[in-house]
Amino acid sequence: MNKSYSLYAILFLLFLSIGSKAQQNTDNGKLTVLKTPDFEVNGKGTSTYWGKTNWVSLPQRRKDGKVYVTDAKVLYSDTGIYFLFHCQDSLITSTLKEDFANYIWKT
Repeated sequence: MNKSYSLYAILFLLFLSIGSKAQQNTDNGKLTVLKTPDFEVNGKGTSTYWGKTNWVSLPQRRKDGKVYVTDAKVLYSDTGIYFLFHCQDSLITSTLKEDFANYIWKT
């Protein structure tokens, strides 16, 4: 499958997931996504534009007794869609200290 089709499929499923949760939490069953001017994404969620929209809790997909809360914020502009996630986990690990460090200096 083409990479762009995969991205569109993932975004579509995410919107369905957010929409289903919004239907559980609102009277009219609609999730309002606000328009924003373009802004720089820094991965920290510190832009003032994120303060203009509310968190939406995504529904749990697995029912194995573990509860990991995932919240999302969504904004859109004339040129793109912005997502901010807050994901809870019991243990986060990483073995890499740098991206692609094992490839850069090999000759």
